Amino acid sequence: MHFYLGMAFHHQKKLEEAATAYRKTIDLKPDLAEAYSALGNTLRDQKKLEEAVTACRKAIDLKPNFAEAYNNLSIALHDQAEARGGGGGMPQSHSTSSRISLSRIVTLASY
Repeated sequence: MHFYLGMAFHHQKKLEEAATAYRKTIDLKPDLAEAYSALGNTLRDQKKLEEAVTACRKAIDLKPNFAEAYNNLSIALHDQAEARGGGGGMPQSHSTSSRISLSRIVTLASY
């Protein structure tokens, strides 16, 4: 219920309410990767990029074949690099993990 409420709030651009709903979902069902991924998206839209990256990585930890979470992570990392003035390139500290993530995405897409 809270997950779908979060989706509705996000669609309405009520990002704080969406984040609260996704966090409530996580409290009730801490193994739901989709909730972490959606929270990551919401946090990214709020420019809370570090938290967004953490949420997306948690989604991937819970569900390693969750391609949407890899996509959300790559966008959050890109936004983070731009915010640091990196012109969209991956920050040095994330370059290796980002290549691994991209490799996983390509592998998943081939199935």
